[in-house]
Amino acid sequence: VCMKVCVITFHWATNYGAVLQTYALSETLKAQGAEVDIVDYYPKKFKKTYLNAIKTRHIKSIKRRIKDISKDKIIEQFRKKYLNRTSYYCSDKQLRKKLPEYDCYICGSDQVWNMSYILHGERKKTLVYFLNFAPEGKMLASYAASFGAKVCDPTLKEAIKNQLLKFDFISVRENTGLEIISDMGINNTCVVPDPTLLLKTEDYDKLLIDTEKTKGNFAYILHNRYKDVSEIIDYLKSNNEAVYYSDEESVEQWLANIKNADRIITNSFHGVVFSILFKKQFVAITIKNSGMNDRLITLLGKLGLEDRIFSGDLSMIDKPIDWEAAHKRLDEFRQTGYNYLNEVLNSK
Repeated sequence: VCMKVCVITFHWATNYGAVLQTYALSETLKAQGAEVDIVDYYPKKFKKTYLNAIKTRHIKSIKRRIKDISKDKIIEQFRKKYLNRTSYYCSDKQLRKKLPEYDCYICGSDQVWNMSYILHGERKKTLVYFLNFAPEGKMLASYAASFGAKVCDPTLKEAIKNQLLKFDFISVRENTGLEIISDMGINNTCVVPDPTLLLKTEDYDKLLIDTEKTKGNFAYILHNRYKDVSEIIDYLKSNNEAVYYSDEESVEQWLANIKNADRIITNSFHGVVFSILFKKQFVAITIKNSGMNDRLITLLGKLGLEDRIFSGDLSMIDKPIDWEAAHKRLDEFRQTGYNYLNEVLNSK
């Protein structure tokens, strides 16, 4: 009997990595024989509308939101084509009342356990991404869920622990996630790869039909952190190397930019992931004073690529990468993800 699975994640975020990790988890579950729906849940305040943009009242913020809306329209084409979504739900109350029943409920990946979201997601404490809407007795699992932080907000610890105790399987994306959960006295947790790593290069090649070629260096920088990379960009330009920026195009074109570039400079976790998958020379930039660097450190540590994190030494930019060793480790790490999902799908 085919297991009916629903996945709840940040598929709605205007971010290439968020959409591609949803796609990758869905495709992997389908390959293991499951029937998969993506729960189209997100509170109304996150709807990409001009009205929501204007509500911010700050000119800079309005401009940024409007840019976000136009990028989201492009990304939505990918969602429509590749994600099998349910009807739209805007609250845990709606999910409890109207979501059809499934055999298995999976939350993750991405920062679905982000403290800021848990505290304010629906303008109140929100535990939807801890599957609080699932009916009693159903299979509950997380896949590579992330807190995006080093510690858990003490005011949320008890509520989170009570929800996690209902889970049949728990996996996280980072070592810090493992520590946060074991601090709650829950020890049946493991670290698995981000879903994007479960698919292989050839799986992504299928998405890259009729895409423009990118030459030179592709700089993919999030959160307007261009100052952090200015030293690298200046160095490349002083060597007459072209640097290409882009952040408003289709998911397929973004993947092609990485695949076709000579080198990637990025502070994006998924920018690094796809550089590794496509075996591209890359420079990883950590984000200063951020709790979000552990996903990068955990992944690069697993693959023996910690030296790809820029620490001020420009000579590392062209240091050769031992792709054979890195991909051998990646295959082993990927297998832990397959084994975990296989256990989830075959446990009842």
